[in-house]
Amino acid sequence: MLSKLITITVVFLISVGGSNLYSQTCSCAGPPLLSSVEFRPTPAKTWQFGLTVQHNSLSRLVTVSETLEDDARARSTQAVLIEAGYGINQRLSFTSVFSLIQKRRTITLPAVGQDKLLTRGLGDAVFMLKYNLLPRDFVLSRQLTVGGGVKAPLGRSNLRLDEILIATDMQPGTGSIDGLLWGNYTQRFHATSPVSINLSASFSFAGENDNQYKFGNDFESSAGFYYEAKSRVDFSAALKYRWASPDTRFSTSEIPNTGGQWFRIEGGLNLKVNNSLTSRFSIQLPVYQKVEGTQLTTSYTLSVSMFYARGLTF
Repeated sequence: MLSKLITITVVFLISVGGSNLYSQTCSCAGPPLLSSVEFRPTPAKTWQFGLTVQHNSLSRLVTVSETLEDDARARSTQAVLIEAGYGINQRLSFTSVFSLIQKRRTITLPAVGQDKLLTRGLGDAVFMLKYNLLPRDFVLSRQLTVGGGVKAPLGRSNLRLDEILIATDMQPGTGSIDGLLWGNYTQRFHATSPVSINLSASFSFAGENDNQYKFGNDFESSAGFYYEAKSRVDFSAALKYRWASPDTRFSTSEIPNTGGQWFRIEGGLNLKVNNSLTSRFSIQLPVYQKVEGTQLTTSYTLSVSMFYARGLTF
């Protein structure tokens, strides 16, 4: 059912136009929530909705910072992200994100064949309050917003195959409650400039799940620009950085081959369908990574989204 939903959603989004979108390595079982959804400030008394479909291909085998030749392993993650936010007033707004997750893993063994694993289900969710420290300046379009919230473990983290618990990084959810911090700053170069800069950062304080497994704490940052053309099509570009500490089990034992640092670039195209509806297509490509041990890391990420905003009140 989930596979059909993802397929239908992708076809629908691509047919309408082109999106905003937590990159993921083999050390992370959760859905791509933090860096996949851009928690944009929500205007006062306005509802804001988003639907994102993301495909994350993990086919690069890396030892520390060296890419290895390897055709025996391949992984991918598909996610459907549903975002809903409401601007309570000029300063305060609320955002929630829910996810559906599908994961595939293929291991090719010589003289044996392929070992395939597919998992899918409801993923985790994010609930966040955002506060405008610096409300939007309509001359320079300057705005500074901070936020805090939790990642709720709605997704299952105890799926089994033939009564054996499936690997943690292949579960749809993490099973842990995480604390989240987030900040965002935007500003135009000058009052009439079509170009604006965007800086954002987020931090996730991971909790321990029922299996006494704790994913690493996660820091994400992004620096980029947005070009608002006179036509309906705009574009953006950004350099993104991620740091994750190693996972642990039983509170003290570090899990080998988890954690690291990643740099990647993102390019996006935005199509303004009308004043309320915007679609977006984006691609992320790795620039540099330095991981702990040996890991499968992201080779590319594709995202397609649609956003709808409307001034509705309770």
